[in-house]
Amino acid sequence: MQSNSQVNFGSAALTPGSVTPGNCAGAGKCEVLTVSVPAQDVATASTITVSVANGSLVSNAVAFAVTPQSGSVTGVPQLLLLSPLLAPAGGTTPVDLVIEAENVAQGARVNFGSLSLAPTSTSVTFYPGAPALTTLQVQVPVSALATAQEVAVTVANPGASGGVSNAGNFFVVNKGSFPIEESVSNATPPVPSNAPSTHSSAATDGFLVAFDSTATNVVPDATTGLSQVYLRRNCLAPAPNCTSQTTLVSVAPDGSPGAGGVRGSDKPVISPDGRFIVFESDDTNLVPGVTQAVEQIYLRDTCQGFLTPLAPSQNCTPKTILVSASPTGAPGNAPSTNPSLGAFGLFVAFQSAATNLVSQSVPSGVQQVYLYRGCNALPVLNPVAGCQPSTVLLSVDASGNAGDKDSANPALDLGGLVVAFQSLADNIVANTPGNGFQQIYLHTTCLALASPAAGGLCKNTAQAASLDASGKLGTGDSVTPAVGLFGSLTAFATRAPNLLPANTSSEQIFLANTCFDVPPIPCSAQKGSVISVDQNGLPGQGDSFNPAFNGIHVAFTSQASLISGVTGQQVYATGVCPLLTGVSCPTTGPVLASADSSGAPIGGDHAAIDLTNQFVTFSSTGPNSSSGPTEIFLAAPFF
Repeated sequence: MQSNSQVNFGSAALTPGSVTPGNCAGAGKCEVLTVSVPAQDVATASTITVSVANGSLVSNAVAFAVTPQSGSVTGVPQLLLLSPLLAPAGGTTPVDLVIEAENVAQGARVNFGSLSLAPTSTSVTFYPGAPALTTLQVQVPVSALATAQEVAVTVANPGASGGVSNAGNFFVVNKGSFPIEESVSNATPPVPSNAPSTHSSAATDGFLVAFDSTATNVVPDATTGLSQVYLRRNCLAPAPNCTSQTTLVSVAPDGSPGAGGVRGSDKPVISPDGRFIVFESDDTNLVPGVTQAVEQIYLRDTCQGFLTPLAPSQNCTPKTILVSASPTGAPGNAPSTNPSLGAFGLFVAFQSAATNLVSQSVPSGVQQVYLYRGCNALPVLNPVAGCQPSTVLLSVDASGNAGDKDSANPALDLGGLVVAFQSLADNIVANTPGNGFQQIYLHTTCLALASPAAGGLCKNTAQAASLDASGKLGTGDSVTPAVGLFGSLTAFATRAPNLLPANTSSEQIFLANTCFDVPPIPCSAQKGSVISVDQNGLPGQGDSFNPAFNGIHVAFTSQASLISGVTGQQVYATGVCPLLTGVSCPTTGPVLASADSSGAPIGGDHAAIDLTNQFVTFSSTGPNSSSGPTEIFLAAPFF
């Protein structure tokens, strides 16, 4: 600490009254600065940013909360978020409903339709530059969930505090309505797409589903047969003024469909709130400046996520951003593919053979993994002040040098803190050269942050995940990873004999507990197991591939018969609780996700799973056709 150091308390620059040695975790040196804050600076309730300055060098900022005195909150609360947003009709278990709101007074209650419910717990969280966020939890009784309906939820401040918040909608849904066909037109009744619909992604609770299709009948203007990306908004329960709607996402600035490419737009991934959709495309009319039919990565801000109506109104114009761009904004000079989305659209990971995306040198013709950091904010936070979008190379060694062989199929965790990817490179992990097979690696995204995480919680290092019990790399290919929150668990497909039980000849889904957690979470030891198992716990006698993972359940495609009487290529889902501790997981699988409303198998591939781990989307020819084009379905195997 320098002699001229000062503490910035909001706009006030305060001189420390004392500086003493601190007790720091790890090997770093730290000091404790004591300052006296004038009373007028904490006279009103607010969230104040605090930082330390050594001359012109300013630290990262943290939040200091000035809380209102008990009973001093007045006026109308602002309801922001509900979780969950739906429950099955006729269920036998009460629902624990979490509400986040601003301007909540002590003693506030939650109105669930005509019921007035007292919170079972209340907590307050403070963010820099944003009002205090109150989290209320209530238990909705079974009697209020008997029939399918839409229910208005509000927060009411008591007595003199007064006022009832804006309403959020909760839906009680008939489980028998699933699976729901998503790749349909806006006709009445909806007409299924007339050409293959392949990849999909579901926002929280399945209210919004993004998908790609080469159909010519989904919306009126997209008739060329090129793949387009669409967004389907679902009405999951009887609700006034709600009509399920399909809209085109891969659009030019004038709203016309994507054009000029050879393949078009595909592989969409949607953010949990449904506002942001990332996809790949070789169309040339999506943003100005793209003239070559080379696959690029695009991020579409729809301004219409299903959480947006609850949040304070913001000026927002739908727009498409070129993600795979050079520091000067030029499109990537070689194909960029396989995007993944994290942190509510803040981060995008993708693979590319382009050599102009970052200023450092990358070998020509080698696929690398990149991370784009945008400047979008979480739904309840303000935009990132002074933020500039940036792209960094992630498939690097400890010195920051590019991987020397192909890296591909990146997957971001929900929080955007960890990227998993497959690679043939020899230099990703120090002193761990490759062995000629595809391996799975994890890398933190900290190098893309504006400032490093405090306390050294974020390790800018890579770690191999495709390891056997003795720590050796897999002796067969491991591919297509899907990573859980904070990187604690990673699922991937593998043929590596040393990762699989003896005499296993087919590709399996392996779940690795890597202890990679960012920030650190207690973890006793690295371990892993095959999860593409049948009802007897034996590895499937057929290939399993394309895992999707969001923390509790893994969905995947399998050609093995994992459930008695079920044959052919199907989408299954299974719980991962055997590798977790302290997690309630009543269903550990396998469960058939690609089933009709009666439970009969309909076949499927390309699964995706929503944030709640209850809903799975997949492609299938459906229950009525074995030879027609694949359609997108929304299933509820854990609902």
